[in-house]
Amino acid sequence: RYINHHDFSIPFMFGCQISETGLFVTQLADGIMGMSAHEATLPKKLHEAGKIKRNLFALCFRNSLTVEKEGINAGLMTIGGVDGRLHSTPMVYARNVARSGWYTIYCTNVYLRTNGGQGAASDDPSRQHIMKIPVSAEEMNSGKGVIVDSGTTDTYLHKSIAGVFGEAW
Repeated sequence: RYINHHDFSIPFMFGCQISETGLFVTQLADGIMGMSAHEATLPKKLHEAGKIKRNLFALCFRNSLTVEKEGINAGLMTIGGVDGRLHSTPMVYARNVARSGWYTIYCTNVYLRTNGGQGAASDDPSRQHIMKIPVSAEEMNSGKGVIVDSGTTDTYLHKSIAGVFGEAW
């Protein structure tokens, strides 16, 4: 079925960057788009306008093997659902436990897998070792909780796991 862009058009204001300093000057474009559980986000507004069936978005990450001046192909975002054709491993869902603001999940465990790879499934299962990081779920989820932030390339973990995470890393 042909999809007309008017099927998804709504008035929506985006913030745009007009000046770059610090790391933004030297880093390649990565297409970061910060999302939150706020009432004024694009998926929420599209859903309220009846343009998408579900107030949902999916972020699919991948490790790009090449870097170009124009940027990198490091994943994509779908709005209103998921596209299973894009998955090489089963989809992993996490429930948002915050009512507004950052998307916050309840994390029960953290694992590290040796020998890396390009996806959730190991490239060579015979060479992998999975280590469970010894930390209590109560400590890890304290404070602001475990935040899933689409607007940054950084990952922040609770300070209580810094020592054991560093040892395992």
